[in-house]
Amino acid sequence: FEQEARMRKQGTEMMSHCAKDLNMEARVMICAQTFFHRFFMINNIAQQPSSVPAGPKRAGEPEHTPHHMMVAVACLFLAAKVEEYPKFLDDVVRFTYHFRHGKEATEALMADKEGALKVEKDRVLTCERLVVSNMGFDLHVTSPHCKLGPVVDAVLEVAAAEGRTDLVREHKSLLSLATNFLNDSMHHLICLQHRPTRMAAIALAMAEKFMVGKEKIKPFPRVKVDGEMVPWWCSMRIVDDDEAISSDMMRRYMKDFHSQVYRQDDDEAIS
Repeated sequence: FEQEARMRKQGTEMMSHCAKDLNMEARVMICAQTFFHRFFMINNIAQQPSSVPAGPKRAGEPEHTPHHMMVAVACLFLAAKVEEYPKFLDDVVRFTYHFRHGKEATEALMADKEGALKVEKDRVLTCERLVVSNMGFDLHVTSPHCKLGPVVDAVLEVAAAEGRTDLVREHKSLLSLATNFLNDSMHHLICLQHRPTRMAAIALAMAEKFMVGKEKIKPFPRVKVDGEMVPWWCSMRIVDDDEAISSDMMRRYMKDFHSQVYRQDDDEAIS
């Protein structure tokens, strides 16, 4: 499990870094990371396919790249097209190759257009076809990031009705912090373990707890559900989910988030 988690993070961190270098929007990076995790839900990330070459590279070949990193390159290239933010394959190869092998090796690769560069591009395209077929040609991605805004707005609506100026004042900081939690989750399998709206609610609950601990805000106002005053995540109107989240469930979700993403398993992280 530790090896798989490390390899997942290697791939997603490369996509995050190179997406910025390629001036891609955040939605492209999120889509690429989702494809990457989906692919390795049905493939063993720690197992290299037999087609991967071994030993020193031969003349006219690019540097060898672990299979999961080549899949990451393919997912980034594919996501750019799916999100209608296409990039030339040469550019995607150049930036991702530089991330893996450095400036000197990248310059040598780009200079050998009919040799090493062509081989590298063919590897990416082969991986891209493999990713698409393995996902059953289902390229639809709903990001938890796009669900976060409506959840925050619903909480702020309740807060404003109660005169909670602290939440209105700090709403941008709350949204930014919750977004950072979601970004961190995209490096780990937990991003696929919950529906997007529920993942957004978990991130916001963690942002709330952090800012309450820093004494920047007071706890979010409770809401009335079936005649009882309960935490905001228990309201399906706010969370907009098929099933309400109980306090015990949210506590387990937050503990699991810390365990997977930050490798913390102590109750102090969520208390």
